[in-house]
Amino acid sequence: MTRTFEDFTTTNISIGSSISNNKTKTNPFLSRKFLFSLLLTILSFVLVLIGKLTPKEWTDFVMIVAGIYATSNVATKFAK
Repeated sequence: MTRTFEDFTTTNISIGSSISNNKTKTNPFLSRKFLFSLLLTILSFVLVLIGKLTPKEWTDFVMIVAGIYATSNVATKFAK
């Protein structure tokens, strides 16, 4: 069987992910980037609750995480 260019552009290739591309298109809250940023935010908040971070450090950290998340989303949109 000979593969055409369309076969490669329409095939969903997922490397190292249990979440397929079809699910992330229907539910944006299942993306790895979103889940990772949510996990970092929750873990850093726990550090504030136990006194390892100050609220100012938490705010700065969450702003950095949000910035990286937004930048990576824009970069993936332009890469397509």
